[in-house]
Amino acid sequence: MRIAYFGTFDVENYGDLLFPLLARRRLAEFGAELVYVSPVGGPPVWADCVPTVPPDALHDEPLDGVILGGGNIVHAGAAGVDHYRQDGLTWLLAYSRLWVDSARLAAERGIPLCWNAPGVPQRFTAAVAPILSTAVRSAAYVAVRDQPSLANLRGAGVDGAVDIVPDSAFDVTELFADDALDEAYTHVFADRRRDLPERVLAVHLNARYLTGNALETARTLDQLAAVTGSSLLLVALGRCHGDGDVARSVAAHLDADHVVIERPSSLREFVAAIARADGYVGSSLHGMITALAFGRPGIAVARETGGGKFTGLLRQFHLADRFVGDWEQAVERADLL
Repeated sequence: MRIAYFGTFDVENYGDLLFPLLARRRLAEFGAELVYVSPVGGPPVWADCVPTVPPDALHDEPLDGVILGGGNIVHAGAAGVDHYRQDGLTWLLAYSRLWVDSARLAAERGIPLCWNAPGVPQRFTAAVAPILSTAVRSAAYVAVRDQPSLANLRGAGVDGAVDIVPDSAFDVTELFADDALDEAYTHVFADRRRDLPERVLAVHLNARYLTGNALETARTLDQLAAVTGSSLLLVALGRCHGDGDVARSVAAHLDADHVVIERPSSLREFVAAIARADGYVGSSLHGMITALAFGRPGIAVARETGGGKFTGLLRQFHLADRFVGDWEQAVERADLL
């Protein structure tokens, strides 16, 4: 059985890179072979990730099925990452082509399409809504990851059956053996010539959710480290969104004991950094999911109005108190850690 799996698996973004490994593991018992399809395609982003091909490469591929998602990919907006700005068409259509081309491929081949709980982050315009409705009708099974995503589908005129299921990244606990995670976590510090701290908070920073400059953010993180008695492990989970630049600029002003992971040696290293830390605070949805999956306390830091991916996730698990609007509030809620 050969399946085309569509998603943004060709960018340096932690959550997106988890999905192919999770799907491969889930479908292995059925003997499935996956072809990973992304807007640009290319070699594996990190050592233990997968190679990808662009949609146009599928013309002669024998296929038995199609999967779309997860990730926050069902929208018609222009790409916000540099990797997809290679030309104007890719920039404009990178995300639209994922859900349009997967539907068209399934319809033309007469093979099933499954939506694997992607996010639908925004409302669709009157011009695009009928295209989305047609694409959804091509699917044999449709699931999204939260209530806001379902509301955006309904707002676009999608009236068929749609399930809400937890983001598939919760399966992250099944990807790597415990001893492999322990080894990766030890190497995070050893490779940087550091002793393993007594207590560690994994911290993810995203420029969209910072209210101050690098120095002001560093002072706030110093407070967080002090009140929790922790060393800080800054994880640049989304380098495609500039997280590496932010982590380095803030780290340059930190007084608290800290380590920065900007370019991991593997995806496993990022998983271990969160799974083996004593807590997580950050603006990555899949960083928060990883913490929850491994039973680590966490706080999500973001700004949302009218519901969004963070509140959509946390409300499913009655954890709305784990969501704060800025880093100052995270310090105030440090008792949760």
